[in-house]
Amino acid sequence: MGTRLAHNTEIVSAPGTSGGLIRDFIRPAVRAIPFGIAERVGLRRVSLAPGDEESGVASRWTAAEGRLDISIATLGRRHHDIAMELLVCVGQALWEELHEAERRAWWLLLDVEIQSDFKGEIDEQALREKSALLRGRVSARSSRRLERYGQAAFAGTGLSTSILCGMTCMSAKAPITCRRRVLSADSG
Repeated sequence: MGTRLAHNTEIVSAPGTSGGLIRDFIRPAVRAIPFGIAERVGLRRVSLAPGDEESGVASRWTAAEGRLDISIATLGRRHHDIAMELLVCVGQALWEELHEAERRAWWLLLDVEIQSDFKGEIDEQALREKSALLRGRVSARSSRRLERYGQAAFAGTGLSTSILCGMTCMSAKAPITCRRRVLSADSG
C-alpha cells in the first residue's frame, strides 16, 4: 500500500501494517518535520516492513540525487519507537547536510551542556555515546567518540523535540532541550 504524507512523502507499508501506526504515529511524525528540513534532506519515501528481528537493524536510510528514502523495521517494536526511529533517520541525514557554521554552533551548544554537567539525553543512543565519551580522560580526548556523540545527540534531539517540545519545554530539561530545538529548526 502506498500513500502520501506531508512534504509529498510517500509511505509504503507491508500488508498487515497497522493503520493506527500510520495514522497516529508516522503521519504526525512526518508532519512535525519542518518543511525546510524535509526539503533540505529530500525526504521522499518511508517504507515500513516487519524486518529481520535477528539482525537488530531498526532502520536504514539512503540519500542519493537529492532523495532520502527511509526503511524502518516494525516487527516487535512499539509504534512510538518506530516514529522516533523515523525522526532519528531524518536527523542523521540532516547531520550530513549541515554547513560548517551550523556544525560549529552545534558543537558550541554541546560544549555548554557538558561544561554545565548536564547528564541526560532524549535519545538512548546519544546517552550511550555521551557516557562513553565522558567515561574518563582518555575517552574525553577521543575525537572519534566526540563525533559519534555529537551526531547521535543531533539526530536524536534535533527532530524528536519537534514532536516532544510541548511536553519537554515544561520539564526540568527545558533550557537545553529548547535551545537544541531552536538550533535544529534553524538548520532547515
